[in-house]
Amino acid sequence: MYKNACNSAQAFAREVGVHRTTVVEWIKKGRVKALPHKKGKRWYIGEKQFGKNNVERLKKPYPKYSKPYSEAELHVIRNATEDIKTVAKMLGRSPNAIKIKRHRMRKEGIL
Repeated sequence: MYKNACNSAQAFAREVGVHRTTVVEWIKKGRVKALPHKKGKRWYIGEKQFGKNNVERLKKPYPKYSKPYSEAELHVIRNATEDIKTVAKMLGRSPNAIKIKRHRMRKEGIL
């Protein structure tokens, strides 16, 4: 069954976009099928687990980072006289995101 299974937890973690320890936890909980290596703490994960359906099922449902600010958005943030909630609504971002961006711009000396 796992004859060609030479894939590691690290390789599977890279494919799914999570940390290796997360994959090991999934193996212990039964979400991912794997065989333990006879020596040490390594795992053999079968080729079947690397299938598109399985990988897509385990991937995070959200992107890791938010989208970058455009020059137009930065201009609005720099020159806005309105409160943070109004600016956030105009740009389609959360008020907290605008507050953080303004703070970072002040720290860099841009604002």
